[in-house]
Amino acid sequence: MFHLKIGARLVIGFLIISLLLGVVSFVSFRQLGQVKDPLTQDIPRGLKDIETTSRLDSIAQRIRYFDQVLTDAASSYASTGDRRWKTRYQTIEPQLDAIIKEAIAKGDADDQKTFQEVQKAKLSFAEYEKQAIQAADRDETNYALSILEDAAYWQSKEEYKRALEAYVERRGKKYTETLEVTTTQVNRIVKKTYELVDQSMHRLMNVSLFSVALALLFGLLVARSIIKPLHMLQQGAVIIGKGNLKHKIPVSSKDEIGELANSFNEMTRKLEESYTILEEKVKERTKGLSEANIKLEQEKAKDDALISSLGEGMIATDPEGKIMRINHQAAAMMGWRENDVIGKSVYELIAFEDERYGTISKEKHPILTTIKKGKGTVMSAYLSRPDESRFPVTMTVAPIALDDQIAGAIAIMRDITKEKEIENMKNEFVSTVSHELRTPLTIIKEFVALVFDGVAGSVNDKQKKFLSTATNNIDRLARIINDLLDISKIEAGKIVLNRTMVDMEALCSEIVENGKTLFTEKKIRIQTAIEKKLPLLFVDRDKMIQVFTNLIGNAAKFTPAGGLVVMTAVLKNGSIEFAVADTGPGISKENLKKTFGKFEQFGRQHGAGAKGTGLGLAISKGLVELHGGRIKVESEFGMGTKFSFTIPIQNERDIFTNELKKRVKANQQKLASTSVIKIWPHGRKSDKITASKESLDNTNAVIEIIRSTLRSNSDELMRLDEGMLALILEGDGQAAEQVSQRVQAALKKIEAANQLEFEIISTNQFDEQEFLNRVIGI
Repeated sequence: MFHLKIGARLVIGFLIISLLLGVVSFVSFRQLGQVKDPLTQDIPRGLKDIETTSRLDSIAQRIRYFDQVLTDAASSYASTGDRRWKTRYQTIEPQLDAIIKEAIAKGDADDQKTFQEVQKAKLSFAEYEKQAIQAADRDETNYALSILEDAAYWQSKEEYKRALEAYVERRGKKYTETLEVTTTQVNRIVKKTYELVDQSMHRLMNVSLFSVALALLFGLLVARSIIKPLHMLQQGAVIIGKGNLKHKIPVSSKDEIGELANSFNEMTRKLEESYTILEEKVKERTKGLSEANIKLEQEKAKDDALISSLGEGMIATDPEGKIMRINHQAAAMMGWRENDVIGKSVYELIAFEDERYGTISKEKHPILTTIKKGKGTVMSAYLSRPDESRFPVTMTVAPIALDDQIAGAIAIMRDITKEKEIENMKNEFVSTVSHELRTPLTIIKEFVALVFDGVAGSVNDKQKKFLSTATNNIDRLARIINDLLDISKIEAGKIVLNRTMVDMEALCSEIVENGKTLFTEKKIRIQTAIEKKLPLLFVDRDKMIQVFTNLIGNAAKFTPAGGLVVMTAVLKNGSIEFAVADTGPGISKENLKKTFGKFEQFGRQHGAGAKGTGLGLAISKGLVELHGGRIKVESEFGMGTKFSFTIPIQNERDIFTNELKKRVKANQQKLASTSVIKIWPHGRKSDKITASKESLDNTNAVIEIIRSTLRSNSDELMRLDEGMLALILEGDGQAAEQVSQRVQAALKKIEAANQLEFEIISTNQFDEQEFLNRVIGI
């Protein structure tokens, strides 16, 4: 037997145990069959009788209930006339008929006879009830009640009840008899079943014990024949697993384990052959990988050399803005050590500032913008090193694309300190030359005017013509000088905005009124569309007039006779948008991008003598941006041009707070103090004053006097809110006291200034935070 296959051995043992269990099961089933007939015939029959009786009893109860409901509904409707009782009767009456029919269908012959009598009696008394309902429908209440009180009606009701009671009595007896018989049969079957189960359990226990003993014996023999060769197989596998591929497993049995051992030995042989081949391939691959690594190192060295040889700084980031790579030039430019910044956020390390130390928000960071939009970005601004030194830089950023996804950004940084110095020298030169030219030009113009007026002797018409031409060119040269001075101041950041609260609606009307002569001479129509009740803007009134004058003059210059110029002002997204549109020749697409460049004149033809300096639009752009606004141009060649700009509606206190922080930081760089002179009406320090035209005029008058007494353009007078002023000075408290006394002396000229109070706060008195809290917390 032990030379058989393992499967055969297990099948033989299973068959022996199955045979024993089959014999016991056969005997047990045969005995259990003795209780089959009572279980499948007598008891179900009795249970069916009980079920039928129970169901018909339920039907009888429902018949009684519905009969009572019909009687009550008919009586109530006859006495009250309430139609809800009639509706209830009409709803229940068909249901009662259906229940009686169901009882007739489900009962035996006696039940059917009984319920047919019930049905007959029901039809009889129902006829009376229906007659009563019809009488009630005709409002014959007494007649309806008399029908329901008729003896014949109640006799049919009694017959109806007697039939039901006869059914209940007969069914009750039958239910009791059936229940007794069924109970007797169940008890007998239970007793017999217990006896048979007890016998079956004894037989099954004996057979089970014998089967367990036999299975244990057979199992031990089979296990011994299986476990021994398996143990040998396991030991051989351990030896082979340790690397001895020449080991052979000595198993000679003919069963599945023997076949497994032979297969294992064959597998070991093939594994040994494969291992030998693999070793050869590994050697070849290792050699190739080594050569590839050498090439990779060479390429990396080339990349490092290329990046290091860049004349500009280079920073590469991942999509989150963390620095992945930085070259030596960028690290040196920023004052970093290369390894210290790898993996850190570029947004925390590089914070851009404008010329006046204002921080540029993270949302405008060129690297973040490039990663978000997937387009290159260029920004020129200022950066600060860890040692707080500051330098101008131009950063050009390009996205790193990988499989149509933005994998980061690469930024090239160029220190433009020298370019800025050259630009400043150029601006300084232009400014100096312009200033130097002003005085002789003024003298020349005065002497030409004297000659023209005949002070130096009589002048004929031909001479006057020459003198007039000279005067026009002197004026033109003066305009050029003024424009050069303005643009140089804007680029150097030396323009000081004398902000006041300005009624822009009135200002626009004033500008249009002043330009009417020019438009009349050129036969050009001008229209305005100024939104009513525009809020006041905190701007430099003169600079706004200069912007409008440039734009309207530009429109008049290029609009032909009979043309139209439209000036508009509307409230839009927290700003006021101003626009000047003309019906001139327009600007071509290729020239639109150069519209706001310096000395640009193109695209629109104009007459002799109309040519300007090419600086007006550049100046307008600079002045608008100084006010925190944006200017743009829209044009279609041959269809006209529209210049529009927005000025944000700013809270005076917020403007002051930002400016004060910039000034404190800038003065700290120069190791200078900052002082503030607070000025407010007597008795007011924190209460708001409602803006009115009178209070606005008084405050503006005070502002004009204070500005006329300032020491230099670096002193800044600003509003915190209506009626309250703050004068920012560079200097300590003693210098501020001198300015305060000079301002108070000048203000004695106007009555409105007599009730003003002054307070001086300086950074040499408090630390920076306390200074800001005391000033801003007014």
